[in-house]
Amino acid sequence: MIIAIDLDDILANTLEKFIKFHNKKFSTNLTINDFTSYDLRDIKKISNEEEAKRLKMFDDSEYFDTIEPIEGSQSSISQLSKDHEIIVVTARTENVAKKTTAWIQKKFPEIKRIIFISKSYKKSSLPPILFYL
Repeated sequence: MIIAIDLDDILANTLEKFIKFHNKKFSTNLTINDFTSYDLRDIKKISNEEEAKRLKMFDDSEYFDTIEPIEGSQSSISQLSKDHEIIVVTARTENVAKKTTAWIQKKFPEIKRIIFISKSYKKSSLPPILFYL
C-alpha cells in the first residue's frame, strides 16, 4: 500500500519553530492556541503580501533550519515503511525544496518520494502546481 502523509506538524515540528521565530522577530506573544487557521494573515490581520514576506523570512532563518521531527514520528515511519511505501505531500514552497528534501533524507531515510503542491506563498486563482523530487 502507498501511504501519503503531510510534512509540517505531522512529521516536522514546524509550528513550534515558527512561533519562536515570529515572537522574536516581530515582538509578538503567539502561542500554539492562537493558530485557529492555517493562514497567518487571519491570525495577525495582515495582508497577503506581509504574510508571504514573513513566511519567506522564516524559511530563510535559523529557526527553519533547526526544525526537529515530531516526537514518535521517526519510529512510526520506520515501522510503517516495512510494509508500505511512504510518500510525503507538502505545501512547502519551491524555494525550500532542496532544504526540505535534505531534511527528509536525513530524518526519514525510508521516505523516497516527496510531492510539493505549491510553488510560492502568493495566492492565486490557479490550481496548485505539482512538482516532484
